[in-house]
Amino acid sequence: MAAEILTGVVVPVLQRGYHRMTCPFGKLRTYTNSKGQVREDKHNGIDLTGNPSVDGGYDTIIAYAGGKVVTAAFSDDAGYMVKIDHGSGVYTRYMHMKAGSLKVKAGQVVQKGQVLGYMGATGNVTGRHLHFDVTINGTKVDPLPFLKGQKTITTSAPSTGSGTGSNKLYTVTGAVNIRTGAGVTHSLAKCTWLPKGVVIPVSATNGLWLKTPLGWISKNFAVQDSGGKYRVTGDVNVRSGPGTSYALQPFSELPAGVKVPVTAINGNWAKIGIGWVSMKYLKA
Repeated sequence: MAAEILTGVVVPVLQRGYHRMTCPFGKLRTYTNSKGQVREDKHNGIDLTGNPSVDGGYDTIIAYAGGKVVTAAFSDDAGYMVKIDHGSGVYTRYMHMKAGSLKVKAGQVVQKGQVLGYMGATGNVTGRHLHFDVTINGTKVDPLPFLKGQKTITTSAPSTGSGTGSNKLYTVTGAVNIRTGAGVTHSLAKCTWLPKGVVIPVSATNGLWLKTPLGWISKNFAVQDSGGKYRVTGDVNVRSGPGTSYALQPFSELPAGVKVPVTAINGNWAKIGIGWVSMKYLKA
């Protein structure tokens, strides 16, 4: 396919903000790599270059979101590559960077927009580019909606705020928006799961499924607490009906009465695992 200049990118992975996609997610392709090997595969990420009229399309690579670096090293296929753990089963990878350009190391906590390295052509490639991919719970997903802000990654990396929490439970005193960061300028989080530790009212049961104000959750990830409430024992998907055949149920607001574990505090904002909420609606 011809290269596509991406418009509407709101969360860049190239520092200058110009993203030219040379291979989309899911494309079936046959090609000869830099080692002279003929490969056939289904592309599990997207390939990007910068503006060809500026430095030949090379650009600095930045982190899509905050998290912890789990890999910053060379491999035969990926070349110089950085892999970031964003928590809750979400990972991003940045491949084929220039030798000697890596700016981070394994174990380091990075922030959104932090420089990771410089675009190159290392590993098994046909030319210089950035291969960017997103993995959620072991499954590769199309990164393009994430770049365009149509989908978001809710991170659970260590906070850099002014204070820290200790998983203390807070009760939500009124319907409160969940945001991607600590402030109203951050977009609403598009959550489809509840984190471990939440205590939530249940209004009905159906076999192994529990009906909550946000949707249905599996009993396999909850135990009865008290007063018609259940405690979530592991990160659990919220669905539109009582079964895995039902679609994931998106939400960006918590109802009054839910108890949530706060893991960090930044000013008047509390981090609850799926995003940030205003402390004005929380009671310890």
